[in-house]
Amino acid sequence: MALDNMKKALERCRALAGAQRCEDRLVTVCETLSGAGSLVAAVTDESKSKRNGCVAPTSFSLVLVSRFHDARLLPDIANLLEPGGYLLYHTFMMDSIRPASPEKKLKPGFLSSLVEMASKGEGPWKSHDLEVIRDDFCCPNSSDLKGCDTRKLSFFVLRKKSHNKCETATEAVT
Repeated sequence: MALDNMKKALERCRALAGAQRCEDRLVTVCETLSGAGSLVAAVTDESKSKRNGCVAPTSFSLVLVSRFHDARLLPDIANLLEPGGYLLYHTFMMDSIRPASPEKKLKPGFLSSLVEMASKGEGPWKSHDLEVIRDDFCCPNSSDLKGCDTRKLSFFVLRKKSHNKCETATEAVT
C-alpha cells in the first residue's frame, strides 16, 4: 500500500511498481491526513483502499515514513505494525532549513525517547512492546550528489516485538 496526499507521487509509485511487474498488487490511497486516527482510518477504509480487486491489509510487516513527520500520527503508525513488523522513519531533522515549520522536523533522539516512554507504559506508543534497531541521521555530501537534496535526514528503525515463542527461538538461533 502507498499513501500520499499528492496524486503525482502515487502515479510515480504505480509506474515504478509497473516497471517491476507488480502494479496489480499495489493499493494506493490519496489522502490528506488530519491528525490522530486519520492514518488508520485511511488505511482501513475499503472504499479508499480497494484497487484492482485488492483490499489493503489492516496491519503491515513494514511501515515506511519518508520525508514526512506529524507527531499526531505516531499512535496510528504503531497500531498499523503487526507483531515482528518494522518501522523505517526517514525524515527531516530539526536543523534542516526546510520544511520551515519545526513541527514537521524531528529532534535528535525523539523517536527513541518515545520507545523508552512506551517501556514505562507512557506516551503515544504506550500499549506497544517496541525495540529500537537504529537511531541516527545522514547528511548527504553535496559535492557527491549534485542536484540532490542534501538536507539532514533521520534514519530510525524500530521493531514491534513479537511474543510468539517460535519466532523468538528462531531469532535467538540466527
